[in-house]
Amino acid sequence: MRSLARRCETLERWAKELRRPEELALQRHDKWVNDVMQLFGAFPEQRHEELLGLLFSERWAGSGLASLLNLIERGFWSPVPIPPAAADIFLAELEVQPDATCDTCKTMLPYRMGMWTNTETGKEWQGALCYFRRCPCGGTILHMGGHPVDLRPWLPERVVPPWTFLDDRVLWRQITVSR
Repeated sequence: MRSLARRCETLERWAKELRRPEELALQRHDKWVNDVMQLFGAFPEQRHEELLGLLFSERWAGSGLASLLNLIERGFWSPVPIPPAAADIFLAELEVQPDATCDTCKTMLPYRMGMWTNTETGKEWQGALCYFRRCPCGGTILHMGGHPVDLRPWLPERVVPPWTFLDDRVLWRQITVSR
């Protein structure tokens, strides 16, 4: 009788160990769903359909919104409302990254670093593309290091002629591929 009880205990332990990966996968899925819900909670409601479409598309990987979800997953950002103007940029320009924050409302803002070129003069400057001079709430835009973004007064807020902009990440990819 005692050996039967031990065998049953052993079988139960094995069954529990076999269920463990499934339990962990379910926990990871539940956490992911919770994190996605937090992202949707921070995103303007009128943009939810577009966000959902992007979330389940092949364009999601590497997008700024995927990076934003990663910040939520890792606990580096507690979601606060994203202004509609910033949400529009995240949806329209998938290569933009959430590398800036507002010192006032603490929202994540679109940010790119790269080379600006004036096609009329041929002059180039390295600088930030923040899309706004100030956060839509009126706060100061901070880079990930917590310092105000160095916005050059002669550079436009958005890429408009005669200006062009080449993102540093694109530039590095071109250098790496050409080697």
